[in-house]
Amino acid sequence: MKSPRLGYVTSRRSLMKGLGMHWIRWVSRVFIALGLVVLVVVFVRSYTAEWTGFGSRTLWDWLGFSAPFFLLLGGYALNRFDKKREELIREQQLQESRSIEADRLERGVIDDYFGYMSDLLSQGLRDSSYGDEIRSVARARTLTALQRVNGDRKGAIIQFLSDARLIGYFNGKETVDAVVKLHKADLGGVKLSGADLRGVDLREAKLSNANLVGTDLREADLRRTFLFGAVLQWTKLDAADLRGACLSEADLYSAKLSEADLGGTDLQWADLCSVEFRETDLSDCYGVTLAQLRRARTLHGAKLPDGMDAANLGNLWSPPETKNTPEPKP
Repeated sequence: MKSPRLGYVTSRRSLMKGLGMHWIRWVSRVFIALGLVVLVVVFVRSYTAEWTGFGSRTLWDWLGFSAPFFLLLGGYALNRFDKKREELIREQQLQESRSIEADRLERGVIDDYFGYMSDLLSQGLRDSSYGDEIRSVARARTLTALQRVNGDRKGAIIQFLSDARLIGYFNGKETVDAVVKLHKADLGGVKLSGADLRGVDLREAKLSNANLVGTDLREADLRRTFLFGAVLQWTKLDAADLRGACLSEADLYSAKLSEADLGGTDLQWADLCSVEFRETDLSDCYGVTLAQLRRARTLHGAKLPDGMDAANLGNLWSPPETKNTPEPKP
């Protein structure tokens, strides 16, 4: 492991080297400028003096004298240009080779993960009980794989777990508990556009800057999920549990959150344009302003944040409909 002191010394040396090169560059420019000024002064003074013979020179004479200088200057400029181009080509090649190597390593991680999880499924992972060792192994393997891949492949892992019914799902009647818990999983930048994740359990997962455009997250458990800057356009979040979640700076354009629970949710700077908040619990959520809610599509039956006057929302809000329950027969 690299010593903190060594890292400090290395960074300090790099900083001093950069400052030194910057200082040398500016000093060189100053000396070149001074040299040009002196050359111009000497030329003007010499041109006006008769004993130098410069005043009798023709244009062709001056072109002949200056040709070698311009050729030398042009050669120097071309040489500098070629060196810069070669450095740029080498840097691009290095970046491409690093990208190819990183992609190869991530493919290996994904292949190993899918193979390992397939073996666990054949060993009865789906039918295991809470607290079984096989579940702990599957969770540890999943969290490790998620940390080592990018957004696209994180999405592939989540889609695999969803298809295998391992992270919670809606069976048509109720939400089935997750086999592989993803609490505090690193899903930052994950790309799951259009995925069917209804009833998924992503409590306390880190989904900052995630691409969830058009994703079906109805009845999902998203309590205390970190969705900072996530793109949730046209996302279905009806009846989702978002209590304590962070949706700060998230893009929720045309998202559906009917009957969702947003108690204690952070909505600061979130884009709520055309969002459906029908019978949604917005009580205790913080950071949300009247201007944000005015951009919503509907707030009919919603529980408004504490202290917000429904009269300021106009026709967007109406009280919840009272449901007539039949009286029991005697």
